[in-house]
Amino acid sequence: MQRGDTIMTMQVEILSLSDYQVTCGHRLRRAIELLGMAFTEAAAIMGVSKGVLNHWMSGNHPIQPYALYRLSRARNVTFDYVFLGDWSGLPHHLASQLEAEILSGQKHSSESAHSDA
Repeated sequence: MQRGDTIMTMQVEILSLSDYQVTCGHRLRRAIELLGMAFTEAAAIMGVSKGVLNHWMSGNHPIQPYALYRLSRARNVTFDYVFLGDWSGLPHHLASQLEAEILSGQKHSSESAHSDA
């Protein structure tokens, strides 16, 4: 299998590592934007530099679970949303906004379904 290949397993799409990192990075960026946070504030909460956060949001590097844990505890951004695309555990106002954007086709095509899992 080459980089960029996508696999279908039992009706579940398995992205390549690089596509997965980009998708997770987009979700993280969107969650931070919806929370109305500056990226410097999010980076500080996560315990990383703004540069590291930028690498994660662009998909250049995988998001570190402990840093996401810190953001989750501080602002309720769930692992399921960032890593799986499932927004059911997000605060209602965030989940509603994501759903409205997706239904209207406004935002990231990587979030085209309620759950990528």
